[in-house]
Amino acid sequence: MHKLNWDDLRFVLAVADTGSVNAAARLLAVNHATVLRRIASFEEACGGPVFERDRSGYRLRPNRAPVIEAARLAAQHVQSAEALMQDRQSITGQSLRITSTDTFCQTVLSWIHPALARRVLPDRVTYLSSNGHLDMARLHADIALRPAMSLPDDLVGRQVAVMEFAVYQGVKRPGFTGG
Repeated sequence: MHKLNWDDLRFVLAVADTGSVNAAARLLAVNHATVLRRIASFEEACGGPVFERDRSGYRLRPNRAPVIEAARLAAQHVQSAEALMQDRQSITGQSLRITSTDTFCQTVLSWIHPALARRVLPDRVTYLSSNGHLDMARLHADIALRPAMSLPDDLVGRQVAVMEFAVYQGVKRPGFTGG
């Protein structure tokens, strides 16, 4: 194993964010071979692959999501150090991206927002309301809150509540003929 080159984190994050080596190369204004070399260097230094490579691009391995989050934190701390050295106020901070269905965003998440805002600055919480699933492997969101009978193989999570449904019959009103 080699010693980790902190600068390699920029390349790992760029590929995680864009999903491809070519897009990361454009973002970082380098050649795609440089991105490949830096990803290989990072993976060798850390002892294993970070991404699954296929025709559609680079997907983060499900068990490597904490690596990317740690890399994001490292990048934020580097930005904070730069800001402090330049005698500027730190502009970085953790943000939290939560995705859920439109119904959950309007009901459940609106109830817990005040408690969440006490732990994370309110302007650092972003709700992504979508009935379609976002790609958690590409970290389009940090937390997904979804009703499900089971979890897909590529996700890790836990049950936080049980939803129950019931059928109710209303009282029939005179003159009402609806079904």
